[in-house]
Amino acid sequence: MLPTSRLSRRSLLAAAMGGVGALLAACLSQATRTGSQLPTGTPLATPSPATSPTPSVATPPGPSLEARIAQMLLVGFRGTDASSAAPIVEDIRRRSLGGVVLFSSDQPTGSPVRNVISPEQVAALTGALQDAAADSELRAPLLVAVDQEGGLVARLDPAHGFPATPSAAELGARNDPAYTRRRSA
Repeated sequence: MLPTSRLSRRSLLAAAMGGVGALLAACLSQATRTGSQLPTGTPLATPSPATSPTPSVATPPGPSLEARIAQMLLVGFRGTDASSAAPIVEDIRRRSLGGVVLFSSDQPTGSPVRNVISPEQVAALTGALQDAAADSELRAPLLVAVDQEGGLVARLDPAHGFPATPSAAELGARNDPAYTRRRSA
């Protein structure tokens, strides 16, 4: 177990990859014992009598296991441009990280700025992150998420230059489906 006082994003990523790798290995081992097939329909390799009793599994061609695991992760980070977010840019490029989530303020440190300053800045930041994803092993587009429920929960709000987003409660209270469709588009 990693000590929580010294837990960094990199050590968390390494621990997650190790845990998911162990889970995948256990699933493959169980599938081998039962004679099952991989979820994709690729049959498991059958060990020859001359090999060890531990069955081997054919590794499908394509991305590394590390890159596949990294694609399942969505992480937050600190930085408003490519240079201040250099560690996450490196994780995207070198480890094929699958997604990031943007926040307007940094709750753990109390800083009023974490990733969002203005629409132009967010476009430049996400463009740089997508460029890093294009340089990764998988060359897959990066999933960029933001906690934007509308109303009180809005990271992309008018204070940062974005239009106001009504909450679901506000839209529901109007009881006007056409209005809701226009506001949701």
